[in-house]
Amino acid sequence: MLVVPVALSLDAWYAAERRCGMQEYGRLRELRYEARLSQQEVADMLHCTQVAYSLYESGKRKISIARLAILARFYETSIDYMVGLVDERKPAGPYVKNWKEIH
Repeated sequence: MLVVPVALSLDAWYAAERRCGMQEYGRLRELRYEARLSQQEVADMLHCTQVAYSLYESGKRKISIARLAILARFYETSIDYMVGLVDERKPAGPYVKNWKEIH
């Protein structure tokens, strides 16, 4: 049987996260450490404050899909991996090495 992925609305995405009982955005810190970046450097990339980014990492604040997409491109992975829906860290497309090229 062929399984076709279905695009989820943002509300459905968050509902799926709650049902799975996963820690929201738990891999953001891990990816940032791997890249040897400070929270301030990532916040600058996302055009937000360091405090706001810290709240994203801790799961105390929701991060937009647009910001997740920027991070996925930068870290060369998928949004699904970053939010813990899959364990395979595979690239989802072409990437840039300099985050300033994203904008």
